[in-house]
Amino acid sequence: MIYHCEDHTCNYWDEGEKLPERCPQCGRKLLRANETDMTGDDWTALGNTLWDAEASDKKRMVDCFRKAAYLGSAWGVCNLGICMEQGNGVEADPVQAFWLYQQAVEMGSLNAVCCLGVCYQYGIGTAPDAEKAAELYCKAAEYGSPRGQMLLARAFHDGIGVEADAAEAVHWVRAAAYQRYGEGMYRLGVCYEYGDGVEQNWEHAVHWFREAAESGVSTAMTDLGYCYEKGCGVEQSWEQAFSWYRRGAECGDLRSMHNLGYCYEKGCGVEQSWEQAFSWYRRGAECGYPVSMSNLGLCYKRGYGVEQNWQEAIKWYEQGAQCGDLQSMHNLACCYERGEGVEQNEERALYWYRRSAEGGNGDAMCNLG
Repeated sequence: MIYHCEDHTCNYWDEGEKLPERCPQCGRKLLRANETDMTGDDWTALGNTLWDAEASDKKRMVDCFRKAAYLGSAWGVCNLGICMEQGNGVEADPVQAFWLYQQAVEMGSLNAVCCLGVCYQYGIGTAPDAEKAAELYCKAAEYGSPRGQMLLARAFHDGIGVEADAAEAVHWVRAAAYQRYGEGMYRLGVCYEYGDGVEQNWEHAVHWFREAAESGVSTAMTDLGYCYEKGCGVEQSWEQAFSWYRRGAECGDLRSMHNLGYCYEKGCGVEQSWEQAFSWYRRGAECGYPVSMSNLGLCYKRGYGVEQNWQEAIKWYEQGAQCGDLQSMHNLACCYERGEGVEQNEERALYWYRRSAEGGNGDAMCNLG
């Protein structure tokens, strides 16, 4: 059974065996749909719901986009192209994706203009052409696409198909931010933080980090937490820092997970708890954050928040070192030098001390003499 929200501006579509009472997006009544009356955009909206559902049938999602494309939906054609490009629910076919983006552009899809530009930039389904990519980004940006504005901003920032121009890059970032586009608001905050294309201004950085964070951008939550931690552009507050790190961590941001672990370790903004620190360091490490790997290794080495386990300590130091974390390299070298948790090996110790020192780790430099 296919059903949709009674409020067409909500544009929520889904399917299931039973008709739920309320729309999960807006809380309004859900209505059963007649498939023969569905438009191409209706099928696209249904496909998008299946796209976002982790346990959904991705082949069914692609079928929805195919039906949408057949019915003339530019939105559906573009989304079918994205599936082809990513191999999502269908075998990846970059050439077919490129062709579909071209068709969607001719049908008026601004998102397809952006997708086609990305194809030209990276050579997806066609020969790379940076100038053509920038031209398409400019077209999308000038028509008001916030994604196009951000792509054009990156082109000006990095000199992709156009001459590098930091001020012009900020102009387009600002255009996206003023449309309440999450990435645009966050990047404008970063520009103010580093003085990239604008005069550095921590107060403005905090403003845009907050706007982006409140719209759900997890990286902005982390940066806003950092501003509160250091007192940059706002009164220093460990309680506020902890609050934003927690929100960022719950949204999956790895830096927030690590910083939340640090707050629990040191008792900053929250009651000290090695068990909680260990838990968040482990989550960050298991998700691939190198600095958390080092701290997790230390927890296992010292028995902080977990039973001491040298084997686990060495494992996480090795993983952190292989990922380029300088402290992990130093800690691993110490283990080899002293024979802690691993057979003593001066050659391996020297190797990791040197790697860490070459990266700028002061402790490793001292140990090298």
